[in-house]
Amino acid sequence: MTEDWKSFLLANGAEFDNDFLSGFGNIDLERRASVGGDVMCDLSQSYRLLAIQGEDAREFLQGQLTNDINGLSPETSQLSGFCNPKGRLIANFRLMQNGDTLFAIVPQDVFDTTLQKLQFYIVRAQVVIGDASEALVHIGVSGDRAAAQLREHLGALPEDLHDVLQHERYMVIKVGDERYQVFGNLEDSKSLWQHLDVQCAAVGGQHWQLLNIRDGIGEITAATCEAFVPQMLNMDLLGAISFDKGCYTGQEIVARTHYLGKQKRRMYRIKILSDTPPAAGDELATDSSGENQYTGTLVTVQPATDNGYEALAVIQIKAAETEALKLKHSASQIELLPLPYSFESG
Repeated sequence: MTEDWKSFLLANGAEFDNDFLSGFGNIDLERRASVGGDVMCDLSQSYRLLAIQGEDAREFLQGQLTNDINGLSPETSQLSGFCNPKGRLIANFRLMQNGDTLFAIVPQDVFDTTLQKLQFYIVRAQVVIGDASEALVHIGVSGDRAAAQLREHLGALPEDLHDVLQHERYMVIKVGDERYQVFGNLEDSKSLWQHLDVQCAAVGGQHWQLLNIRDGIGEITAATCEAFVPQMLNMDLLGAISFDKGCYTGQEIVARTHYLGKQKRRMYRIKILSDTPPAAGDELATDSSGENQYTGTLVTVQPATDNGYEALAVIQIKAAETEALKLKHSASQIELLPLPYSFESG
């Protein structure tokens, strides 16, 4: 986040805690507004923008990422993952294109690791990878009236999931049902924020993660880096893996998991009642679990709109379907919640 953008947000009611934008005055109200309401939020602290350029950029990414880069265009974004040689996710993110530059919208927590490990594979390829985070302001917009205001300001919106609108002043991606990510320069982003402020509630970026949880989109963080194969995060169900694109780092393990039907863990959406705040990387267990055993791992966690916490967790399928779950190291109750897609679709 640039100082100019931070100053603008401060002038519009933002509250910062040690340089982290914590909210706009009432976190509980913001959380409730984010679910089913009309909200806008700064995502510059939640994500950073990785720029990949050069004549070999597409070929290079094709050999590193889980999705088929040939499906990426200026009008279409895609979800993808970056694995280590053992098929474990270093990061997962959304890709978009503007001109000859490819961008990866990488969660802040694993950005530096992703950049370093991608650069390791460049070798002789004509590719330049860098941090473009301060070049564009990143805003999240969600809700029916918010979308209507966004359309009013831009004149149009991308119609289908993953579509990109290349506006003369903005790049807009449809990332969910009436959910959009918008990128623009500083002055244009100020103008958009002020326009949306008529109907939208400004909220902290952490509430965007609650919407991701409800959409069944898990994100790798430092706590879970290199812990899961992509299918454990349901990335095959989200269209983020191509099984016929050819080789990429970790491809053999990912393909074997798919074709041999050895998937024993899936990502579930859950509700947690606990006196101790849970966090990504925390382990789940059942009454039958041994002292050194666990049946699941939390991926993403946010406070719920009522009480407790909503989360995504990678869990042993058998345990999730037949046993009561709990946090391994604290008293808790866990309830399975529905996802917007089924495991059978994979």
